[in-house]
Amino acid sequence: MKLEALLEGVVDIDLKGFADLELNGVAEHTDDVGRGDLFLALGSDPEVLRTRAREALVRGAVMVLSEVPVGLRENLVVTNLASLRGRIAAVFYQDPSSELDVIGVTGTNGKTSVCFHIAAMSGELGLPCGYSGTLGWGFPHELHQGSLTTANAAALQRQLAAMLDEGACRAAVEVSSHALHQDRAKDVRFDIGIFTNLSRDHLDYHQSMEAYGNAKLKLFTETGIQTAILNQDDPYTKEIRRHVDCNVVTFGSTGDWSWRRRTVAGETRVVWESPAGCIEAGLGVHADFAIDNLTAALAALYVLGHDRAELESVLSHVPQVPGRLELVSTAQTSPAVFVDYAHTPDALDKVLMALKPLARAAGGRLICVVGCGGDRDREFELRDLLLLLLQLYQREMESPLRVRFHLDLELVLVQGEGE
Repeated sequence: MKLEALLEGVVDIDLKGFADLELNGVAEHTDDVGRGDLFLALGSDPEVLRTRAREALVRGAVMVLSEVPVGLRENLVVTNLASLRGRIAAVFYQDPSSELDVIGVTGTNGKTSVCFHIAAMSGELGLPCGYSGTLGWGFPHELHQGSLTTANAAALQRQLAAMLDEGACRAAVEVSSHALHQDRAKDVRFDIGIFTNLSRDHLDYHQSMEAYGNAKLKLFTETGIQTAILNQDDPYTKEIRRHVDCNVVTFGSTGDWSWRRRTVAGETRVVWESPAGCIEAGLGVHADFAIDNLTAALAALYVLGHDRAELESVLSHVPQVPGRLELVSTAQTSPAVFVDYAHTPDALDKVLMALKPLARAAGGRLICVVGCGGDRDREFELRDLLLLLLQLYQREMESPLRVRFHLDLELVLVQGEGE
């Protein structure tokens, strides 16, 4: 695509003889730049932007757009480039989200599981669904590495276009509070928005729970979604419902989609009461929160047109979500080892509560190794995590780094480098 055709109708600037410049792609991070790309240099510090622009040109970029001049020949200044970057990328990649059913999932915990379930089960039903989030991007069986929960605006459009080209008819996208606040996804045409929950996280960035919640709210008020799927058991759902003007579906203990366990011939099965009818399946899932995540995914698939028989059939082989209460040990003589991404007090609480009955039934101990990267809500988070576990398990402090609990739980805190 030529530069003039790309920017026509988006921004009115003097192209300074570059109108016929042929472009091969759009990137806003130097690591994403390929030969023939347009580079979007975001920020206001001329020296920083000049360094990034030069690196982009070395990597093969043929033009740099920026909000301030960077002192290079291959540079055009675009006012409000940050707010236009998604639209520029969408135009170049031919607005891929307009040809996909796009499901956006936001919430403190559960985004990855809900998106992965939607993508994997949709594929099993014969409708290829792309995924973009913490695990990477692509299709569940073949993911490319990513660096952010929600990619930058240009990369997100490029990912959606690539998935569409590879046969996807849907895409499930994790939408973080950072991305919503920074408008990274505002030029994606979302059809369904899902809210999982809201608990303490990212206060280093948002500063308050109110601001954190308001960022999540933008998925439901500023993206044009047609259906909102909300966790009825989370208090913040009431706030979302005050602002949405679309179809609302709820899940949870009293939601449109509710579930309960029952035992049949020694097997634990899950029964859903839903608009699709009564659905029942035997699952290898132990945690209530994991079933909640699966329920949100089922609700989305129903909204997309799948009936009870299809949903019940796909539940017979629900794949494991990588790193989400994932059993990684195989030898029967070894301890059962689970890996989970739990990184907030609320998430860790739910994981431990789910695993404790398994440890107790086996007559063993529950040992928890927590990786603390640091620099996220640094003043409060670790302290709050310890206080939560103190209250929950009535522990006795033995040393600053090792704690033994009365209820057969041992916690090991590992301090390390983090983002």
